[in-house]
Amino acid sequence: YQRRVRGIRIDCAMSEPWQIVDVAPQGGISLLDWCPNRDLLAYCTPEGSVHIHRIVYTDASRTWKRLCSWTPKRGARVTALRWRPDSKALGMGCSDGWVRILDVESEAQLFEQQLLEGEVSAISWSQADTSSCPPRKYVERARRLLHPLKPLLKPSNLDKAQRSLQIETPDIDGDTPLYLLLAGGVDGKIVICIHGRFSLGLLDMHDVTPDLSQMSLQIVDTHLSKDLKHLAVSYRSADALGVIELDTSAIRTSHAEISHVVSHLLHCQSVLSYVDNTAKQIDSQWQSAMSDVQEKMQPLAQMIRDGGANTSPREELLSMLSCGVVSAPLNQFICQKLQVAGIAALEKKFDQVCGVVLTLVTSHLNVATDHIVFRIGELTGFARWTDRFGDVGLREEALESLHQSCSALRLRTEQALHMLCKVRSNYKAFFKWLNLCCHNLSEGLDGLDGAMSNTSELLLVADFLHHDLNDDRVHTVLHSSVDGIDTLFQQLQCQFDALKEIPGASICSKFRLMAVHELLQDRGSKLGCRLRPSVRDTDLSHVCGLVSETKPNSTPDSALWLIRLGSGGVEAAALKLPEGAGLVDADFYDPEQLSVLCSAGPDSMQVGLAACEDLEFVGLAPNQSLSSVGGVELELSSVNQICTGSKPFVHLLAGSNPFVAVMRASRIIIFDAEYEDEDEDKGED
Repeated sequence: YQRRVRGIRIDCAMSEPWQIVDVAPQGGISLLDWCPNRDLLAYCTPEGSVHIHRIVYTDASRTWKRLCSWTPKRGARVTALRWRPDSKALGMGCSDGWVRILDVESEAQLFEQQLLEGEVSAISWSQADTSSCPPRKYVERARRLLHPLKPLLKPSNLDKAQRSLQIETPDIDGDTPLYLLLAGGVDGKIVICIHGRFSLGLLDMHDVTPDLSQMSLQIVDTHLSKDLKHLAVSYRSADALGVIELDTSAIRTSHAEISHVVSHLLHCQSVLSYVDNTAKQIDSQWQSAMSDVQEKMQPLAQMIRDGGANTSPREELLSMLSCGVVSAPLNQFICQKLQVAGIAALEKKFDQVCGVVLTLVTSHLNVATDHIVFRIGELTGFARWTDRFGDVGLREEALESLHQSCSALRLRTEQALHMLCKVRSNYKAFFKWLNLCCHNLSEGLDGLDGAMSNTSELLLVADFLHHDLNDDRVHTVLHSSVDGIDTLFQQLQCQFDALKEIPGASICSKFRLMAVHELLQDRGSKLGCRLRPSVRDTDLSHVCGLVSETKPNSTPDSALWLIRLGSGGVEAAALKLPEGAGLVDADFYDPEQLSVLCSAGPDSMQVGLAACEDLEFVGLAPNQSLSSVGGVELELSSVNQICTGSKPFVHLLAGSNPFVAVMRASRIIIFDAEYEDEDEDKGED
């Protein structure tokens, strides 16, 4: 047969033609999640490490290729996984209450923050559809008034300073889609974050309704509709499984204000990273230049000691500058150790590095700090506009403190620029004077009175010998523990991190309870509820839920329901498996199909697809259990028989068309759910 996979035809000769991958990842498997629109599978090991794989097809083979791996800090376990809708990032909830976001393309951790006190049990993303939100628009003045940031220059070495590598500039002009991350915990609390970074508020399900206040709740899954008006939360208590519906129209009403504030915060965060990289490059360049100068000047002290003198290099050079007296060690050092060519090469290299550093300060560091000062000033103005931005929760006092720190950093960068120019002029005058002295001494001229006739340049040389020969004033400006650029930047970063926890308290307090639905009573079974957007995300049906009741050992009396939540309440349809089959797990395969894993005997199981478009939904009365809903038998298609042996499968996860992943104790098996056997097709024809 020939398999078709996304337009690629692959000749295979397998006993199970639908099986694509059967692997046993080292360390076992605890969680799986398919990427929504790319052939990527993320899984987590019991030890907590996360791995991302993809299936790579060649002409006649397939390869299970690892793209990246990541291990959380502090020894925490990953307890929840979910891909962001754009497939570029992976959200991870951990046992210590921290949420971490991994950038798949750069394999770097974008962000981490402790959002909950206990274990994170569920994570979901929602991409806001802003087309029908209130038409408020705010002018992005920063793009009009500020100079754009330039790519950073990173010289490969000082000899080739002009050959540079470009580092990516923060995307401060692009319109970023609004992604909302919801993290639910085992303590019944949910935190809503914009882009997973900026907290919009904390919801405690115990406070939502008095009926739940005394219960021990665990969040199973969450779903926020694209129009930002409805939030569905599936929960598990000690004796029941249920769903809570909340009206979140407050987010929708303040969407424009939230987007504008978050845009400024995201830009500030990107520019802070840009400032950090710029400061590191400045320090690296300057330290390299100073190391070269110190390396050349260091032998002078040893030569003076070897000559029996009890003076310092500064005293020797000042004596030569003021009196024209040159000791034998100094003469030897200048004429034999340095020489005219060596002084000229050192001057050229130092001046070249100074030029690079000045460019980094003037064209990068100062411009970046201007961006931060301006945007924090804009946020301060928003905090005072209480009619529009009051619900967002910005605190004016916190922003004013942050603005003062930004201004102090901007002032210090300007002082660093002036200090750098002054030190550069001193070094330039010193090298010129030293070069003339070396020439005169090499020619055997008596005295050094005519070495440099310009009085202003002599003053610069004297200033260099007094302040720059043994001290590094630029390093002090950069790294002073009191007011250095590094210190001020760290203070600014800490204040900005604290600011990210400010927005949103007022918005969440305006959420309104719509309904609480207790779906199933716990009768010793494994209860689950996966929430997904409805095929038509409208007020009448904005979310679908797949509710499962799995009996121990997957006995045939296990049950499966599909529910729809909307303004009309809860509608449900019961799904009965074929006779003799016991439910193991089920998941959404695509908007109109389910993938079902069921037992088919003592040592085999089946995985197949079930269409749900023709199901008849009935409305649930208040407090009516799903177990009372009658159903129709499912007709499974693309049924694949799996030999399990002594290790039964424990989890099924549907993926992007056409793959289905099945997990057991320590293996992942991936199937092509829509394989075609051309010989069978011809026989039917």
